[in-house]
Amino acid sequence: MGRLDGAGTETLLYPRPSVRIPLSILLLAACSPGVLSAQDWRADAVALQADETIAIDGRFDEAAWGRAESITDFFGTQPVEGGAVEAKTEVRVLANDTHVFFGFDCTLADPEERVRGYVAAREDVNRDDQVGVYLDPFGDGRRAYIFYINALGVQQDMVTTIDGYWSGAWDAKFRSAGTHERGRYRVEIAIPWRSIRFPKESSRPWRLRLTRRFGASQAKAAWPPYRQDDGPMLTQFGELHGVQPKKAGIGLELQPSIVVRTGLDHDDAEDKLVWRKPGFPDTVDPSLGIKWQPTPSLTLDATVNPDFSQVEADPNFLDSNLRFPIFLSERRPFFLEGRELFDSHLLYTRAVVNPLYGLKVSGKVKRVTIAVLHALDETPAPSFVQDRATPGFDDVDDDTMAFVTYAGSRLDLPGRSSLGLNYSDRELVRGNEHVGDHHALQLDGVLGIDANSTARGYIGLAETGAVGGERVRGARGRVSVNRSERFGSVNLGASFITPGYRAENGFLLRTDRLSWDGNANLRFEPTVKAVEWVQSGFWMSGSLQNVSAGAERDQGEAGGFTRVRLLGLTELEVWSEGWQTRFSGQNFEGGRIGFQASNRALDVLDISLDASIGDTIRFSDATKSFVRNVRLTVGLRALRRLKLDLSYAVQALGKDADPLEFEQVYRARLRIGFTQALSLRLIAQGSIDERVDLSALFAFQPTAGTAVFVGWGHRFDYDSAGKLRSDAIDLFLKGTVQIRL
Repeated sequence: MGRLDGAGTETLLYPRPSVRIPLSILLLAACSPGVLSAQDWRADAVALQADETIAIDGRFDEAAWGRAESITDFFGTQPVEGGAVEAKTEVRVLANDTHVFFGFDCTLADPEERVRGYVAAREDVNRDDQVGVYLDPFGDGRRAYIFYINALGVQQDMVTTIDGYWSGAWDAKFRSAGTHERGRYRVEIAIPWRSIRFPKESSRPWRLRLTRRFGASQAKAAWPPYRQDDGPMLTQFGELHGVQPKKAGIGLELQPSIVVRTGLDHDDAEDKLVWRKPGFPDTVDPSLGIKWQPTPSLTLDATVNPDFSQVEADPNFLDSNLRFPIFLSERRPFFLEGRELFDSHLLYTRAVVNPLYGLKVSGKVKRVTIAVLHALDETPAPSFVQDRATPGFDDVDDDTMAFVTYAGSRLDLPGRSSLGLNYSDRELVRGNEHVGDHHALQLDGVLGIDANSTARGYIGLAETGAVGGERVRGARGRVSVNRSERFGSVNLGASFITPGYRAENGFLLRTDRLSWDGNANLRFEPTVKAVEWVQSGFWMSGSLQNVSAGAERDQGEAGGFTRVRLLGLTELEVWSEGWQTRFSGQNFEGGRIGFQASNRALDVLDISLDASIGDTIRFSDATKSFVRNVRLTVGLRALRRLKLDLSYAVQALGKDADPLEFEQVYRARLRIGFTQALSLRLIAQGSIDERVDLSALFAFQPTAGTAVFVGWGHRFDYDSAGKLRSDAIDLFLKGTVQIRL
C-alpha cells in the first residue's frame, strides 16, 4: 500500500509479511520507529459563502460539496493492521463560523450488496455500516470527540483521552442523515461549534481522524494511517485546516426537566396493591440545568434539584444476591460535562446521591486543565469502606446532608507527560450542627517514556473524622508502567493503602492493603485463510491485607487465555485461572476454566455462548463449593426497525454429592424504532422462582438533550406458597428539553 505525496511520488507505508512474529514484544526492548508522520496528512475544509446553507439530508445537492476536495486514502486497521480496504470511501469537509460539515460517500465491494443499517437506539450502531469522525480541537493529542453515524443517520458519540479514558455516556447535539441504495450509502453530518470545546486562540492546527466500518465483515478502515508501533492513536491524527469557529456568542443553554411518578405498592397487612398518591415533591420532581461557556474552552454548569431518574439508561442486569456495592457508570447530565477531567479515585459522582443543587467549572486554558465541582447532597450515602470504622461517616441518617467539593488541575508537559493536583472535601451536617468532615489531597503524574511506553503514578493523603471526636489519617499510592505495540502489550502495577485512608467522595471498599497486578498478551496474524488473528495472554494479581498488623494473605489470581478470530466473524476463546482468597477468617483456593463462542456473520443474527466450571465459595455458610455457569445470548434483527435480544443464564452451585442450588436468570428485550426519534421498548426479565419484572418505555428523542419518556413497570414476586404475586406497579412521565440561547 502507498500514498502520493505532494511531489507525486509514492511513499511506501509497509508491506504485509507472510507471517508476523511479535519479536518486539518478546524482547520488550526495541521501540519501532514511525514510518509516517501525522503532518503528512492534511484535510482542508472549504469555507461556505455567507448565503450558502447545507441541508442535512444525506444527498449532497449543494454546490459547496462539489468545491471540496475528496479524501480517499483510507487504510485498513481491523481485523489486521495494514489489511486491504474493501471498497472506496470519499469524504469532503465544509465549514462556516457555526458548524463543521462532513460528507461521506461509501460504496460496497459488491454493487448488489444490501447496506447494513437499522433504525436503532442512539449508541447502538456498532454492527452497522458506519462512518466516524474524531476531532481534536486543541491539536495536542490529549483528547478527542468521537462521532459515529450509521448508514441511516443514527448517532453514537463519545469522548476519549490519551490516558485510556472512553465515555459513551457523553451526548452531543449535532445533526446527521443518511441515504442508501444497493451497494452504496451517503452520510451528512453537521457538528455545531457549541457542542464541543476548542481553544480561543492557538498556533496548533485542529487534528482529525476519519473512520469507516464495513457492516458485513466488521472490518474497519481509517484516514490517516494508524500504526500501533508508533504510539497512541490520538497522536496519529491528520491536520484539519480551514476551520474558523465563531469566538463570540458561545451562549447560554437551559435544560428544564420534569419527572412525574406514581403507581401501586403491595400492602402486606391488607394483601393488596395500594395507590401512591401523586404530589410534590415526592412524586413530582421538576429540575433545571444551566450551562454557559464564557470562552470556547471553559464551561460553567449549574443545576437545581437535578433530574437523576435515568429511565433511559436501561440497565441489563438484575441486582440479586449482591455482596458488595456496585460501581455504576455515570450517565446523569450534570456530571457528564468534562467528566474525564475529574479523578475517579477522589470523586465517584454516584456517591452524590440526591443533590439539591450543583455547581461546576471545567475546561482547558492553554496547557492547564481545570475541574471544580460543588454540590449539596440531601441524602448522602454512608462510608463504602468495609470492616473498618470511619468516624463521623458510618452513621448517616435521613437528617444528614453533605457538602461535596472537588477541585483538580492538570498541566500538560512535553511529550505525553502531565502533572496533576487534586483536592476533595466532604462536610456532613445534621440539623444546624457540623458533625463530620473528610479532606484528601492527591498528586499524580504521567510520564511518556517513549512512543509506546508510559509510566503513571499517584500519591494521596486523607484525613477523616467526626468533628470534635475521633479522626483517622492515611495515605495511598500507586505506580504502574505499560508498553503497547502492534503485536502485544505488557502492564505492571503496584499500590498501597494505609489503614486510616478514606475516600468519602470516591469509591473505596477496603484499606490497609498492599496489592500488585500485571498482564501481557501476544497477537499473531497467520497467513492461514481460515484464521484472521490469534491472541494469547496471561494476567496475575495479588494482595495482602492488614499490612500494618503483620500482613496476611488476602486474595490472588493468575490465569491465561487464547482468543481466535475465524473467517465468518466467528470468535472462540478458552481461559483458565487459579485463585485464592480469604473470607470469613478462612483461606480458600481453587481454579476455574471456561470458554466463549460467538458469531455475527448473519446480518439478522448475533449469537454468543459462555460456559465455565470451577471452585467457588458458598458465601451463605463460608464453605468451599463447585459452580457451573452457562449463558446464551441471541440478538435478532429481522427488520430495519425491530430488534429482539434474548438471554438465558443458569448457575448450578454445589458439589456432586450435594443437592445442587440452581439460579436461572432470563431477559427478553424488544425495541421497535418507528422513526429515529420515536421508539417503543419492551422488557421481560426475571429469576426463575424468585421474581419477574415487566416494563415498557415509549420514547421520543428528536435530538440529544430533548426527550419525552412514558413508562410502565410491573414487578412480581413469589410468595411463600410459590405463587406469583404482584409486588408493585410503577408509572412515570419524564420530559426534558435543551434550549440554546
